[in-house]
Amino acid sequence: MKFLETLTSDDLVANLKVSDVNITDDGAKVISRIMENNKSLTRLSLSYNKICDEGGNSIGMALQSKSCCITMLDLYRNFIKDDGIKEIVAALEVNTTLTYLNLGYNNIHAVGAKALADALKKNSSLNTLILERNHIGDDGVTSIANALRDNSGMRTLNLSYNNIHTEGAKQVALMLETNQALTSLDFGFNHIEDGGIEAISNVLKKNDTLKVLNIEYNGIHQEGANFLGAMLQLNHTITTINLLKNHITDEGLEFICSAIKVNDTLVSFNLAYNNIHDEGAKKLAAALLANRSISFLDLSFNHIDKDGAKGLSAVLASNGFIRELNLESNKIGDEGVKYIWESLMKNTVLSVLILNNNFIGNEGVQLLSTLLKVNGTLRKLHLDSNHIKNEGAKYIIEGLKENKVINDLRIFYNALDKDEWIIIRDECINRRAMGK
Repeated sequence: MKFLETLTSDDLVANLKVSDVNITDDGAKVISRIMENNKSLTRLSLSYNKICDEGGNSIGMALQSKSCCITMLDLYRNFIKDDGIKEIVAALEVNTTLTYLNLGYNNIHAVGAKALADALKKNSSLNTLILERNHIGDDGVTSIANALRDNSGMRTLNLSYNNIHTEGAKQVALMLETNQALTSLDFGFNHIEDGGIEAISNVLKKNDTLKVLNIEYNGIHQEGANFLGAMLQLNHTITTINLLKNHITDEGLEFICSAIKVNDTLVSFNLAYNNIHDEGAKKLAAALLANRSISFLDLSFNHIDKDGAKGLSAVLASNGFIRELNLESNKIGDEGVKYIWESLMKNTVLSVLILNNNFIGNEGVQLLSTLLKVNGTLRKLHLDSNHIKNEGAKYIIEGLKENKVINDLRIFYNALDKDEWIIIRDECINRRAMGK
């Protein structure tokens, strides 16, 4: 803490990051004095420390000072409880400079969330609020949602890991009916299930401001996928949807595919860990052939093998929009790689391809090495945890000699001698260092 005590009001320090250095309440008091006296300080990160309620309130009192110019405050992963945000809440009622507040991974419950909500009714300058990994529950999110119905400042709201259920999601949906400012909503790792996504989807048919929706790990099944599909047919604002670790399956994906054919705004779509097989992959491929917006597609940790790969390869051969494709931990195999290779020999758009853990051997790698010799757009290729041996690594090395674009090629956790993957690793490191 001695180096902090040496900071004076004359030191031109705009960005101060003192994370993971065991700062306690006493240290927070020192920092609060710096916040009050140093007008050049605008961004302060105190994440991963040991600040408790007393320290949280010291920081909050500093935020109330007219001389404090902090715009970004990060208190992620400390030990602040409901009593420890009282002064931060009081600051939000009068402070007009703070735009970003991260209170994630503390110990805030519904009582603290209600206090924050009351302050947000008076605050229009805060545009980002991170509350992930707390314990606000349905009661807490109801308070926050009610406060944001007419709030014109909030753009990003993170409520992930907060034990929120269907009822809490319905309250957020009611908020979205009138809120015209929020652009990013993170509901990941809660329990909103099909009933919650029904409420949110119905509102998003009309909402024209929300762009990013994270609903990963929320117990969403085929019925919820149907609601999402119906929404995507009418919504022309959403650009990003994260459905990782739900239960969409091939049947649920069919509902979404109908929407993908007509939706023209969705750019990033994450379907990882959703029990999707070849049939679902082929349905998705057919929809993507008609789609002109999706650029980032994540199908990792599903059950797609060579037939699904064949369908997706047809998209890569004719669709000029997909830039990143993640197929990690499927069952593509060498035969599936052959289909992908054929399509990428024609493709001039894809820049990232992730094929880790796909039962790919030397035969598949030999094809990919010939691709490297002619492809001028692929910059990242990951082949970790496959069945590649020394001969396959040599194919890759030969391909790299003629390829001047790729700078991130991984081949770890294969049956290689250390010398082979070190050559590949060092070549990519050198290329990144040279800015290639």
